[in-house]
Parts: sequence; C-alpha cells; structure tokens
Amino acid sequence: MRGLGYVGAMCRRLVIALGVICLAPLHWCAAMERHEFRWRAALPDGMVSGRLYRAMIPGPVFDGSQSFPADLRVLDEEGNEWPFLIHKPEPPVTRVLRTRVLQRGETNAPSRQLRVELELLDERGRASTATHDRIAISMSGQDFVRRVELLGSADRIAWERVGQGYLIHQMRDRQANVRLLNYAYTDARFLQLRIHPSAHKADEPLEAQAFEVFVRSEAEPPLHAWTVPAEPEAPGAERTGIQTVYLDTGHRFLPVRRIELHAAEPQFARPVKVYGRNDATNQWRWIADGGLHRMAGQERLHVDLRNTPFRFLKVDLFHYEEAPLTLTNATISMEPLYLVTTPQRDAHAHLYFGTDSYELPHYEWARRLRPAQLADAAPAGIDRRERNPHRLYREVWAYGRLLLAATLCIVALLGIGSFLKRMRAS
Repeated sequence: MRGLGYVGAMCRRLVIALGVICLAPLHWCAAMERHEFRWRAALPDGMVSGRLYRAMIPGPVFDGSQSFPADLRVLDEEGNEWPFLIHKPEPPVTRVLRTRVLQRGETNAPSRQLRVELELLDERGRASTATHDRIAISMSGQDFVRRVELLGSADRIAWERVGQGYLIHQMRDRQANVRLLNYAYTDARFLQLRIHPSAHKADEPLEAQAFEVFVRSEAEPPLHAWTVPAEPEAPGAERTGIQTVYLDTGHRFLPVRRIELHAAEPQFARPVKVYGRNDATNQWRWIADGGLHRMAGQERLHVDLRNTPFRFLKVDLFHYEEAPLTLTNATISMEPLYLVTTPQRDAHAHLYFGTDSYELPHYEWARRLRPAQLADAAPAGIDRRERNPHRLYREVWAYGRLLLAATLCIVALLGIGSFLKRMRAS
C-alpha cells in the first residue's frame, strides 16, 4: 500500500507541474491581441502623434484579409490600438438620358433591317446637349446575334456614323447576353439605329422594346492601374467566332473596376464578356458585358466592372466573321482605398489583418473628421505583407508546450512502469 501511495503522490506532482507549465503563458497571450492576426504590414517610422496620415491599401492586404475591412487593426509595438478609417474617393455619377422614339419600322433597302430614330432629352424633357457614348437596347427574341449600326445627327437630315456592334443573346454553349453598345463620343441630339437580323435567322422578328443612353463622364474615376500580359486560349481550345484572353490581376479581392485591352488594329468593334474566378478549380462566373471599338478617330478600349473579387479574369471577344484582334497585354485598374489613421503616441506601428474575428471598429474620432481634413492628410505608405511574428510565437510556444507535455507524460509513464517493475521484483 505504501508503494501505491507513493505512486499516487508522484502522479499528482507530475500533473500539477504539467498544468503549471502548460497554463503559465495564457495570461501573457491573452494580453497580446496582436497574435490573433495572420498578417501584418509596417507603417512608416517617424509618424507624429496627433497628425493625420493617409496610405493607399496595397493588393496583399486585400488578399490576406478575411473580411475587409472588419478584420483590420492598427497596433503599435506596445499593442495599443490606433483609430483608423477606410476612405474611398467619390466616383463620378453616371447620368442616363431620356429617349423619345420618333420613327420605328423595317426596311429592305439595301437589306432587311429595323430602323429606329431616337431624340435625346434631359431630365426635364428638353432637347439634350450632353455628350454620350453608350446605349443599352432591349429586344425580344432568343438565340440571336444582331449587327447594329449607330448614326448620329443634329438635325435628322445629315447623319454621321458613330459606331457599330452586336446585340447577342445565346444561353446555350456560349452563354452570352450583350445589350450594351459603345460608340464614339458625340453630342448628337438624334440617334438612328439600324438593327440587322442574325445571319442564321434572316426572317426573325425584329422588335426593339426599350433604350437607355448614357452620358459620358466628364471626370474619369480615380483609379490605380498596372499592366499585365493577355494570355491567349490554349491551342486547340479556341471557339469559332470567339477570341478569349486570360488576365491575372495578382491578388484576390481587389476592387478592380476596369480592364483595358491593347489592340493593334486601326479599326474594329467587338462585343465583350468578362468572367472571373480565384482558383483553377473554380467555375468561371460572369462579371460584366461591354464593348470595345476604334473608329472615326474615337476609341473605347476598356470595360467597366463592378463587384469583382476575383484574381483571374477571362475575356471573350466576339468577332464572328471578322479576324481576331492582335492583343499582347492589358491594363488593370482598381479603385484606390486609403487607410486614414492618427498615431496615439510617437511609436512604430503595423497594420494587422487576417483574423477569424469579424467586427468593424467604430471610433468617435472618425465621425469628427471633415472632407477637407482627409484631403490634407499627410501621405504615407504601407510596407510589404509579412507573417505576424506574434502569432508565430504563440503557435511555436503552443507546439512546444504540447511537445513538453507529451514528453513529461512519457517520462511519467516510464517512471511508473519502472517503479512497478521494481515492486514486483521485490
């Protein structure tokens, strides 16, 4: 019995020692909130307490964030939190002109086509003098590819061609639905549409139902741009009448707002569809429709995007009976977002991000800021992304603690086994 009591006391001591070793660092870890983040990026040295700073958020921050911007925090070397906000410059407002149908009917000269003449009106129903460059056309029918010619005029007497394109509705193998046409910038008060039937359905009904004309934005949206290669479709995978190129934006979850394709041809017009995905195993998801053109001294080589969290983009250009374009590279443009913060003390700080806890902080300081203060904020930068060492320390310590606990358990079992063996021998 004495031997069993000794064994029990020894086991209790080992359990207590193991608990002290395993639980000792918990208070230290709980006090350090920085360990909850997977990534961090350094803010500049020399930031002065009380001053306002603004830094554009780079791509790796979007990629590493789990729920942007809810999992972002600015913490200094002592773990003190600095207030911050995410600032987005105001984009230009898109205006839509009202339209009045003046004439609509089919003609066979020189070939069958639907001709529609539109008068453009402002918000008050008066003749518009605004410059416009896009029209959305809604038509009845399915499975069609209808060529459209657009002409503009100031008096309905002298007409000048401003653009051409295709209206597409294909929901089977090609999955395309294009109703937006881009054309050369013009201030014409009247537009004439010449809509031709599909080549494979020459007798299909041509019924145009609605029209929307978009005013050209006088101010371009503030965008941050960079150039990437435009990779063609793999040999043997090409589809008849469709040219496909692939783009890699570099990071996931970027607020990409525009892609621009660089073509060598002097004159062309192409309907475009854009798809996106984040991984080679994902399905391509539709993002946007658009059109590219270069003619009559005007060109539009970009497609505007919305809600684009994807790193990889696929662009389909429909050329049908015409030759594919010569494309070498593309320009990716994203909407710049800025981190605005003010140091609480003269200390070095980092932007921490990438945690499973999603809670957007609210600072009373941010509500008191005025637009003029944001505009006058001192420029700053955000350094490259790196693994959060505080999280690494915690993970290494947790692994070491587990390893130590397992080692002590093995030693304890070996000691108990040795002691029992001696007991039996005696």
